[in-house]
Amino acid sequence: MLSASTGPAWTRHLGSLGLAWTLILKLVNAECAAGSSTLTTAGCSACEEHVMCRGFSLASDCIGPNCKTDGNCTFDCLSADDNSTTIVVLVEFGDYRSAQEVAAGNYSDADLSGYPDDTNEWPSVSNDQVDTLGSIDLSSQVTTLTVSGGTAASKYPKGKVSRISLTSNFIYLQTEVTKVALQNLDLGTQINLLPDYLPSSVQTLDLSNTLLQAFPTELGNMASLQRLMLDNNYLSTLHSNNVIDSITTLYEVIPDSVV
Repeated sequence: MLSASTGPAWTRHLGSLGLAWTLILKLVNAECAAGSSTLTTAGCSACEEHVMCRGFSLASDCIGPNCKTDGNCTFDCLSADDNSTTIVVLVEFGDYRSAQEVAAGNYSDADLSGYPDDTNEWPSVSNDQVDTLGSIDLSSQVTTLTVSGGTAASKYPKGKVSRISLTSNFIYLQTEVTKVALQNLDLGTQINLLPDYLPSSVQTLDLSNTLLQAFPTELGNMASLQRLMLDNNYLSTLHSNNVIDSITTLYEVIPDSVV
């Protein structure tokens, strides 16, 4: 018979076991790349080099023809042409609606039906499943990286975006890359951090339809930046001191006033 004094000790023992299992499960999940909600090339052990993936601790959670297993992890491997100089990553629109889209009355499936579907040509994920872009290791052949909301790298209606977070080691070390397009995306305040997330080699940056309401002066810290695209945004005033010395071309910024 258990004495009254052993009860709390037994409870503490069960609690410790529960905590241990929780830590083990978290460790297993962490080892499967960066998990199922992050697209990355880091830790994709079952995929080929430079292939982006999502990681799953349960094989049954990975659905589709690109699932590959290595040990206790299964990966959804999303490959692209390793010899191409351009890589496009598509984040298909999900349930997320930006405040600007809601204010405009939302866009129906019919409004978007005329846009191309390139999801079979490039790595593509649903925004309902992926909300983060982790570390991306690109082939040395790649000089242009495009990440676009939607089913194609197209000019979608203003405010129609996918919501994505970037990790600080996104493509920072990919110094072969000279052109980056982050379009049709809600990046929140991370636009201000792009000088830390992108390689110093970037000369052209496209931030079309990223819900910008003010000129991103922090981009002045990108020493090589020469061309900046900010069209399809919400800039109402462009101040004369919003000047980045290195920029030679500023595309399609047509604010209501310049002061």
